[in-house]
Amino acid sequence: GSAKIGYTMMKQLGHTFAEPLPSLFSFRIIDPALTELSGVSVQFAKVRLILPAEFTQNPRCKQLLREVGATVAKPKSKAVSVVTGGLTQVGPLLITMQGLSGPAVLKLSAFAARILHELNYKFEIAVNWAGEMTA
Repeated sequence: GSAKIGYTMMKQLGHTFAEPLPSLFSFRIIDPALTELSGVSVQFAKVRLILPAEFTQNPRCKQLLREVGATVAKPKSKAVSVVTGGLTQVGPLLITMQGLSGPAVLKLSAFAARILHELNYKFEIAVNWAGEMTA
């Protein structure tokens, strides 16, 4: 963070802002099986955000999805999968003692920052460890 003097000055000049919130963060996942793999990395993982069906029906959330260019698949159960847009990222992925990190996760956290905030940072992801590689 920075000093709020810049925001204060800009507001006094009549500018409006979206509320700042965290972005570019790792995903904390508490799972002993994952922790045992700490240090393992893959080059071409595909990380995709899974959203609750009720989230995608909320008008505010629909707007957030449009802002990142996301297209939502039809619900198969209580969750829907965001299949396009910034909510699916491909790139290096690192398993850490705390969960997942690396460029794919950091990009996803940046694109989905407002959505993850709306979800109170409790969400599901799907990971394809081979990414978009084909045999």
